[in-house]
Amino acid sequence: MAVVAVAAARSSQIVLISRASG
Repeated sequence: MAVVAVAAARSSQIVLISRASG
């Protein structure tokens, strides 16, 4: 289950970073 949580957190961070980059 920990792997799923890490994957979700990482994907959300990637989305935020990509949005910030434009």
